[in-house]
Amino acid sequence: MARKKQIKIGKFLIYIFLIFLPFSILHSEIIVNAYVDNNTLKRGESFTYIISIEGKNEKLNFSPDSLKFPTIKGLKVLNRYSSSSHSYSFINGKTSSSEILKISFVLVYLGNRKKIVIPGITIKVNKKLYQTNEVEVYFEESGKIKAGKRQEDYFIDTTVSKVEVYEFEPLFLNYTLYIKPDIRVSNINLTEKENFDNFFVHSIYDIFKQKPEDIISSLRKINGVNYREIPIYRYEIAPSKTGRLKLPSISLQGIISRPDNFFNDDFFNFGRDSFVPKRVIIISQPKTINVKPLPPLKNGKSFSGIVSENLKLRSKPSKGKAKTGEGITYTITLEGKVFKDFIKTPEVKSKTYFEIYEPEIKTKGNKTIFKYLIIPKISGNLELPKVSFTYFDIKKNKYITLENEPQKIVVVKGEESLFLPDENGNLIKVRSGDIYFLKPIRKLKASFKPVFYQTWFWLIIFLSVSLFFIKLLFVYKERRIQKDKRLKRKIIASRMAKKWRKEANKNKEKDFFAFAYNFLFEYLINKFGIDNPAITVEQLVKIIERETDQNLSENIKDMFNRIERAKFSPDKKADREELIVKIGLLIDRMERG
Repeated sequence: MARKKQIKIGKFLIYIFLIFLPFSILHSEIIVNAYVDNNTLKRGESFTYIISIEGKNEKLNFSPDSLKFPTIKGLKVLNRYSSSSHSYSFINGKTSSSEILKISFVLVYLGNRKKIVIPGITIKVNKKLYQTNEVEVYFEESGKIKAGKRQEDYFIDTTVSKVEVYEFEPLFLNYTLYIKPDIRVSNINLTEKENFDNFFVHSIYDIFKQKPEDIISSLRKINGVNYREIPIYRYEIAPSKTGRLKLPSISLQGIISRPDNFFNDDFFNFGRDSFVPKRVIIISQPKTINVKPLPPLKNGKSFSGIVSENLKLRSKPSKGKAKTGEGITYTITLEGKVFKDFIKTPEVKSKTYFEIYEPEIKTKGNKTIFKYLIIPKISGNLELPKVSFTYFDIKKNKYITLENEPQKIVVVKGEESLFLPDENGNLIKVRSGDIYFLKPIRKLKASFKPVFYQTWFWLIIFLSVSLFFIKLLFVYKERRIQKDKRLKRKIIASRMAKKWRKEANKNKEKDFFAFAYNFLFEYLINKFGIDNPAITVEQLVKIIERETDQNLSENIKDMFNRIERAKFSPDKKADREELIVKIGLLIDRMERG
């Protein structure tokens, strides 16, 4: 009896297990979580923000491309990618499956706060809304150079020749990158440069326009620490307004590789060349200058706009004796440092006895030369026109008016003639009192005929209308190209393809390999319509593999490797000829599609 009762209880338990088994197998849930790979960083260092979506016993229906990262002031998205994984388990009689989708954002913070909060992001998964948790990220101060404090591994220093100047006074502005000698830097690119809104600017040096072998680098000690000093930009600027003006800042993006001290072993020489790369953005520190206003100009003088010091004005005629109606050159030379944008023609006085034309202006070193063409109207001992020039002298703190020394020439009476300009603007000599025609009399037509009866008139009308419509066609095509950035890039790539052999043959052997590497890289990013010129060759090859086939991407990767190897080859001439042919064949293949 007891045994039958035990059997009944056992069957009842089996029935209960079978009833609840599907529920134990099919129980599902979705878990959404957000975190960062590092929550304490230096300003400008990149970090990864990861959103994890886990579906337990449930298939995830979610498109990673639909996820938008929130806008946070100072936070910049460098890259994004996604990955997924699946797992299955059987524990204590329960079967479960798990699908995990991760969306990663590579970020960099360029602001000044010590802490930022990335808010929760609302995500729609399987037609339900979920929200991630908030994530806090902390930033250490960086980029400051103070004695007695820990030095930064790298920073951009902004220096100016003066911190207090007058309005329109020129000064020099330098941006210099400092890196400790044991740190490697690569793939440096400009990410942002503020506008010079309140300044007149002339560029003197730009590292991104230099050949690799021409880039300047030196060693400098700052607060007892050695740094590699690399100039980035050098400008001559002049403020266009007064007050406290902020100088533009720049930011560079690149890969900084520090030595991996964990694996270094001097005794066994293990890990001596091991470096840990990190993508960073380096920002120049804010800097301001004080701009003083110029004092008011009195006595109704005309200010040239030049602010300088110790300027000198000299004058000299091309000859001391001339005839009436004969042109001579009157040279005025301004000696001293003058900002190019402020060069104006000096004021010429006493024009009564001379015909004076606008001068030709040239600069040579610290000299600005004005060459006037003047024609005497009368004979006699004539004094050449005086020239005056008013500028503000920063050493004397006042306006200075320069006048040239009196110059005299002897003018004798020429033939009864005068100079008149012809159809091309050249001066021609004609005798006074006679009538001269623009054409010889034999070419003048005796009878008058209205212009609309002339064949050439209608021919001009026809050509004008034709050219108008051709121009419209070109404008339409150009606007279409401008709107379609990818099409524009493909057109640029096609033009580059036609120029490859011609440009390659121009480059000398020592410059060829750098040229070939850069040309092929630029051609490929245009050919495949890639907007980000800061990508690496590895990233470029992956994009090409996705869009075409693995065979082409492998050929391109091999071509870049050949160029790198050829730099160190003993037979560079043969390698150069071979690369010209092979790169040409590769480009031809891609142009044919």
